[in-house]
Amino acid sequence: MKKAGFDEFPHPSQYMLPPLLMEPDPAALISDLTSADFSVQLSRPLIVGWLMTTLCQLQCRHCCINRNAAEASPAERRIIAEKLAGSGACRIALSGGEVTLLPDLAECIYILKQSEIPVSLYTNGIELGAMHWLESWDRQLDYVQISIDGGSRKTYEAQRGCGTFRLMKDGLARLRRENVRVVAHYVASPWNRSDLQPAAELAGFYGCEAFVAEMFISAGRAANQDRSVAAEVAKDFIRSAGELLNNKILMNGEMSIHLAIPSIVPLPEWYAEPLRNLGDVPLQTRSIYGTTHCFVMPNGDMVPTPAVGNDPAYYSGSLVHDDLLPLWKNGTGFSRFQKTRDLRGTLCDGCPDLALCGGGCEKRTLALTGTLDTHDPWCHRSPQACSVVS
Repeated sequence: MKKAGFDEFPHPSQYMLPPLLMEPDPAALISDLTSADFSVQLSRPLIVGWLMTTLCQLQCRHCCINRNAAEASPAERRIIAEKLAGSGACRIALSGGEVTLLPDLAECIYILKQSEIPVSLYTNGIELGAMHWLESWDRQLDYVQISIDGGSRKTYEAQRGCGTFRLMKDGLARLRRENVRVVAHYVASPWNRSDLQPAAELAGFYGCEAFVAEMFISAGRAANQDRSVAAEVAKDFIRSAGELLNNKILMNGEMSIHLAIPSIVPLPEWYAEPLRNLGDVPLQTRSIYGTTHCFVMPNGDMVPTPAVGNDPAYYSGSLVHDDLLPLWKNGTGFSRFQKTRDLRGTLCDGCPDLALCGGGCEKRTLALTGTLDTHDPWCHRSPQACSVVS
């Protein structure tokens, strides 16, 4: 089997955070790799997110997964794993649904590790089972991301269901005993009321390497949460972020903390002021979707982003039948998909907060407007947002 090479990208050990929140900043990374030349196409993706299954034992209130989507068979998943192993991608991120429910998970990871490709596994940690996938795990390059959506039983279970908090902590303890690198992932929502600092303290107690926090997206089960609800969640998130950033014990500890501050309410001076006046911020940038990142849907279809996974216009092909690199270079969906953001003439043009938010959430912008060439429609400077942030 072809061994993956990493000469085109920085060493994969740098990518210990989730694909969309990794360090260094994706926009800066794209600029470094392409010299800001929009005509340059990378020969292979930096990170491939494989949504292996829609199966899950939980009914989380913020979940965006379509539980009715078609899935590949175990034999087809082996084919997909072999295609990914030979792709030369810098990292494969396995998610679902809940991937630990798949009986063939260990076999798929074994196939990926035969080419020494770094693997990240995203889980709720509720029922990790026998964890046979650890038999081929690389404890230096591979990591597990586990969801910690609250630091107490009340806040965590308000989002993920009764009885889940203890099971999640049991999962964290098992991973720690196995010396697995763990990234904690927190999603602020209307149900956990931004229990940010207690969640970070819990992650630190269990030896997590990093704590990443962001805000929920109004999609899937949370689609009925309107802008006014999201604005209140964002206010709670920012308040909690201020408390966390002032916690010297956590901020100076071994666990790194990464906050994706929402841009739908005015940013507080303690966060915004030090980062303003950084010089000119480009109004034309590459999107990560289809540029450094791509995704494999549960049925094997390869797409620039799951946001267009059900749109026939962006169908490129399936890894069950095709190889990754030809689809990456020539797939119809990739050639049609917009890979740049042009924010000239939008609210971002001349905005003092552009250096902070980069135009806002790409996922939300694409979902609500159908294009990347505009500001985040939930930006607090948008006229439509004024009534909910006043």
